[in-house]
Amino acid sequence: MKKLIVFNPGGAFVRYTVFNANDATTLDRNAALEEIWSGRFRLTGGSISHLDLDKLLQRYSPHMLAIRVLYGGDQFNEIELLDDSIIERLKRLTPESPLNIPVVIRLLNMIKRVVPAPDVMLFFETAFFNRLPARERTYAIDYSTNEIFGGEIGELRRYGYHGLYHRAALAKVLRSSDNARRVLSICLEPHPEVVGLYDGKPITVSGGATPAEGLPGNTNSGEVDPGLILFLEEKKGWGPERINELLTREGGMKALTGESVTVGEVLGDNPAFESARRVLEYRILLSCGSAIGASNGVDAIVFSGRYASDAEALSTLLVSRLRKASAYPHKIDVFFLKDSIEQLIAQRALRWGEYVNHETPWNY
Repeated sequence: MKKLIVFNPGGAFVRYTVFNANDATTLDRNAALEEIWSGRFRLTGGSISHLDLDKLLQRYSPHMLAIRVLYGGDQFNEIELLDDSIIERLKRLTPESPLNIPVVIRLLNMIKRVVPAPDVMLFFETAFFNRLPARERTYAIDYSTNEIFGGEIGELRRYGYHGLYHRAALAKVLRSSDNARRVLSICLEPHPEVVGLYDGKPITVSGGATPAEGLPGNTNSGEVDPGLILFLEEKKGWGPERINELLTREGGMKALTGESVTVGEVLGDNPAFESARRVLEYRILLSCGSAIGASNGVDAIVFSGRYASDAEALSTLLVSRLRKASAYPHKIDVFFLKDSIEQLIAQRALRWGEYVNHETPWNY
C-alpha cells in the first residue's frame, strides 16, 4: 500500500487530498484508490505555513506528492517530475499567471527543504492545449505589442484551462467506444469549458488567453464585447480592478440570478433559475456548434467536472438539438466522468514514471 498527497493551490488556500493506493500494476481505476483525508491550509502573509506542511508530511509519510498547476504556457509537458530547473522555468512564467504560479513556487521551495524528499510531480492544466491548431489559438491582433514590453506578457494566444479533465474524459470515451473520432468534451467547473476533439487532439476550445473568455461560470461573465470594457473605463471612470471585479466576481450565475449559486445549481430543476439556465444552456450549445463545425460532426459527448452529476437534463437537450441539426442524424454516445480532479491526478501519478517501483516508504 502506498500513500500520495495531491496539492491543489488556488486563491488564498492550498487544498490537499491524501490517498492510499494499491500497486499500480494491479490498479483498477478508482477501485484501488482510497481517499483517507482532505483539507487545506491558508497562505499566511503571501507564503505557505511551513508548520502546516510539516505536520501533514509527518502524519502520512507519503511516497509521492502531486501538484496541480493551472498554467504552464507552452513550456511544460502535462506531467513534469520536479528537478532543479522547474522552479526557474516557472519564475519566467510568473508574469503570465501572477496569481497561481507564485503560490506553486513557494510550495515547491518548501518541499525542497524536506530531506529526504518524496518524488514530486507537477500536472499542468494548459499543456493539453499546446497542440491547438494555429487557426484556433491565434487572435487577430497586432502581436508586435508584446515586443514593446520585452515579451513580459507572454504569448498572446488562446489556451484551455481544464486540460486534465478533458484528457481523462477523452480516455473514458476511447475505452468505451471504437468509433468516436469526434468528441465534445464539456467540463462543468466554476469556469465551464467546451473542447472539440478530433482523433484524440483538441481542435477547438471555448477558453481564451485567460479563463475570463468563454462560457459564463459561477461568478465570471464569460465572453463579453471588449467595447463594454472601454465604455466602463471612459464613461464610468472605472479602473482595471473594478472592471475585473465586475467580470470575474460579480458576473455569471451570480449576475443572472442575483444569488451566489453554482453552475450545478442553475443546471438543476429549480424554477427560480430558469432564465439563467436558458442563458447557460444556450452558450454551451453555441460552443458545441462551433466544435462540431470544426470537426465536421460529433460521435460522443462527455461531461466532466464537479457539476457533471447535474448535467442529465443538459445532455438530453444537447443531443436532441445536435441530432436535429445534423444532415444525417445518428446515435450520439453520452458519457459522464464524475471523478474529482484530485482523483484523476492520483490515478495518473500511479501510472507514470518510476514511482510504481518504489517499495520503501518515505519517512519524514
